[in-house]
Amino acid sequence: MCDFVDKRLETLRKYKDIIMMFGGAAAAVCIYTDFKAVVREQAETSAKTVEILRTMDLRLSNLEHQTKK
Repeated sequence: MCDFVDKRLETLRKYKDIIMMFGGAAAAVCIYTDFKAVVREQAETSAKTVEILRTMDLRLSNLEHQTKK
């Protein structure tokens, strides 16, 4: 049993650089997709905010126009 574990640990030590490289690449992909989702959500929120502000501006302009008459 101990030989089996020793061989596996030796294999891990031998390929640790490659394992770390692929682990880092996988982490980078996860972070990139999460960042992309955050940016998409912020863009949607900004578009909704702009639409609300345009509507408010139009309503205020109409009110100002009505009070000037």
